[in-house]
Amino acid sequence: MNPFTNGNRVEIKLSGIGGQGVVLAGTILGRAAAIYDELNAVLTKEYGSDMRGGDVSTDLILSKEAIRYPSVLSPDFVVTLAQRAFENNKKWLSEKSQLIYDTGLVRFEKSDLPDGCTTVGIPFNTIADSEFHRTDAANMVFLGFFTAAVQLISPDALHSALDDLLPPKSMELNLRAVELGVASCVR
Repeated sequence: MNPFTNGNRVEIKLSGIGGQGVVLAGTILGRAAAIYDELNAVLTKEYGSDMRGGDVSTDLILSKEAIRYPSVLSPDFVVTLAQRAFENNKKWLSEKSQLIYDTGLVRFEKSDLPDGCTTVGIPFNTIADSEFHRTDAANMVFLGFFTAAVQLISPDALHSALDDLLPPKSMELNLRAVELGVASCVR
């Protein structure tokens, strides 16, 4: 699937709760696309007032051409990593959207979605917890899954962005988490 089939602009809305690494995931995707895959990118972030556990969202626009309007208007991909994130962001879903969600944390009825909206997901947190006994790698599992499922950025670009933005001491764990996400997509 080529995510640019509907034009030269792809809009992504990532959402979760504080502590899930939503902003870091968006930053890594944006860097991979802009620096290594030579796309234009705009990233915006929103935080709730809570230090941890508050609402967090990151909007990412990627384009082959100049980005003239830097706000997400009609997301192609809506990512929800928590139930509250789904509830707060389901208004962004449209018939052309794909919902990518944590199947272990997000529940909804088909009637909650617009006709034509597609869904895909895996239990990002559960995978991170079962493999590493910690959920803070769930965002890396998501990045691997998203990269493999959507094919918006190249795997090499993702790995280069990870090298740029993550501390070397955690790199091995994060790369393993990304590979788990990729493998979970292939199944």
